[in-house]
Amino acid sequence: MVLLGFHLESNAFAPVSEERHFRSLCYSVGEDISRAARQHISALPAEVPAFYREMDALGPWTPVPIVVTACEPGGPVDERFFQATLAAMRERLQAAGKLDAVYISNHGGMISTGGPDPDGELYAMVRSVVGPRIPVVATVDLHANISERMVASVDALVSYRTNPHMDQAERAADAARLLKHFLSGRKTLRAFVRLPLTPASVTLLTREGPYADAIKYGQTKVRNGVLDVSIVGGFVFSDTPKNGVAIVVNGEAGADVRGTALDIAERIWNDRKRFVKRLTSIEDALAFPARPSGPMPAITRVAEAQGRPRRCSGSSTKRMRRTCFMETFSSPSLPGPLTKQGRGKRSRRDSPRASTHWGKC
Repeated sequence: MVLLGFHLESNAFAPVSEERHFRSLCYSVGEDISRAARQHISALPAEVPAFYREMDALGPWTPVPIVVTACEPGGPVDERFFQATLAAMRERLQAAGKLDAVYISNHGGMISTGGPDPDGELYAMVRSVVGPRIPVVATVDLHANISERMVASVDALVSYRTNPHMDQAERAADAARLLKHFLSGRKTLRAFVRLPLTPASVTLLTREGPYADAIKYGQTKVRNGVLDVSIVGGFVFSDTPKNGVAIVVNGEAGADVRGTALDIAERIWNDRKRFVKRLTSIEDALAFPARPSGPMPAITRVAEAQGRPRRCSGSSTKRMRRTCFMETFSSPSLPGPLTKQGRGKRSRRDSPRASTHWGKC
């Protein structure tokens, strides 16, 4: 069972994500991946250890780890590093000998300095090496931007269902079970619809709202040969031709995956006005602190007690639940002078008072 991974959420307007950024966070090769995956605390993306755990629970298997790398969210991946990593993956895949299946752990929202769809290029490379009969399953973030090439190159594509992300382990376990299912010889089908709809990230929460409702509705369709429904919100700041809410329905031969995907797509499209988010205007934001009546509202920042989040670990939200600190800033003397300065002006003022509170969140 082959495992490989490439994780990066790319903002087209941010500085380039270089090799050093990946190597400083997560770059693991060969058996180092298996050792890291079986540690109690792992620096690998959360999906990889979870995939190992589920495969262990399903019975005897032989992992063939290739390369897993990840970077904190940043700009486009440097094309030279991407091609070098792709070549290393290809070389190890070709040298692996007879293979039964492939698991790709991927963010899905990557762009490169050389093109808009490096994730699709990764998937296509895997398929070109292993051939058309080897089952390939990929997991992606719900902020992925799904391309036709990505869907065409795998037997199933599974996305997160929670934002903030709490279900990486569950989706990796789904991927493991799907691969086991496909290894029994079952033929697979996929349907893919991408809508001309690119919601703001603030509308893609999954506790409530239009996106939460869409995901809940999609899960009611997992029956009659439909094995998985993934509704991917996308990441608008990648600024690519493949941006847009995507519906991927994975199923067995004979399942109505196309009808299911179209039904979900139509429901989301008819609900599209709910994805419009009205934000506070600059004028209202400047006017708000200058109001004379009432106390000055505090500005509160919550940060992790354990330092800067490591996106590679996938445990930031869980750590936040356990321990954090809050810094509350309040300086009634600041708003008036800052407002008078006007938009785009700089001002030198004393730092606002800050109080720090440690405890449970």
